[in-house]
Amino acid sequence: MTRGLTRTKSPKQIKEEADKIELPLFLILNGIPERMVDHATLDQLLILQEIVSRKKFSANRDSDANVIQTGVAHAFGSDDKN
Repeated sequence: MTRGLTRTKSPKQIKEEADKIELPLFLILNGIPERMVDHATLDQLLILQEIVSRKKFSANRDSDANVIQTGVAHAFGSDDKN
């Protein structure tokens, strides 16, 4: 019998466990060291989440600005891609 395919948790239990690890997993996947996440308080985790979110927004904004600059340069006849 394949033990790995057996379901032992209810949908509610699965959601509760996912809720518990969502924030730490988000932080680790975004480059915060696991040992830092493991020893942080909830307040510290929330601060780290805010910092990561701001950096992601900033990176997206910078990327969008570069695309806009390239489009404007192209519209005015520049062959320069930067």
